[in-house]
Amino acid sequence: MQKALAGAQGVVTVKDVSLGLAQAIAHDQCRKDGNRVTATVMNRAGQVMVVLRDDGASPHTVDTRRRKAYTAVALRRASAEFGQLVASNPANPSLAGLKDIAGVIILGGGLPRGQ
Repeated sequence: MQKALAGAQGVVTVKDVSLGLAQAIAHDQCRKDGNRVTATVMNRAGQVMVVLRDDGASPHTVDTRRRKAYTAVALRRASAEFGQLVASNPANPSLAGLKDIAGVIILGGGLPRGQ
């Protein structure tokens, strides 16, 4: 047992988005789009940090944006890119399984960190 513990890596440090940065990202995206939209920012763990719903945004946008953000975080790629990957490989059982995970959606608009 002592030998196994000696080889353990220890504590992992992870950088994540702060609440203030999440709010700024969400606000800037809503205004940049020029549309009545909802913006959702998640942390690396797929937990919602901020949701901003613009005046007049359709009711479905809250859930749809959350799912777009989750898709980008969980799959580490833009949700539109994931949609293109699924469309170009319809017979791939791994992709078919990923698209059916609860919370995943194949719609453009979800961007992973840094994009």
